[in-house]
Amino acid sequence: MPATTCFGSNDAAPWKAVAVPDFVQAYRRLLSTLPGRVLVLGLPPVVDEEGGRTSALVAQYAAATAQVAPAFVPLHAALDRRHLAEDGLHLNDAGYEVVARLVVDAIG
Repeated sequence: MPATTCFGSNDAAPWKAVAVPDFVQAYRRLLSTLPGRVLVLGLPPVVDEEGGRTSALVAQYAAATAQVAPAFVPLHAALDRRHLAEDGLHLNDAGYEVVARLVVDAIG
């Protein structure tokens, strides 16, 4: 079973403001600490932009993560607003069902 990690949208929050290059460097370091096969889940999907995050910025994090991840599951491409909880950020049950199916497919 591979080590599985996913990135969240906290780094894209205006009050955290982690620049994409800094995020990539830190994420690369994080991935290097995980033993064996690593599977990275490409979260988050679109976000409710009323909270200050933008889907365009989140997409930049997803693209950057795909470049450094040894194995990348593009969950963000399979999820949309229908898969978000009422807070407009976290996944709802339907979103987690999509995630589970894609992870199972990725690990075989």
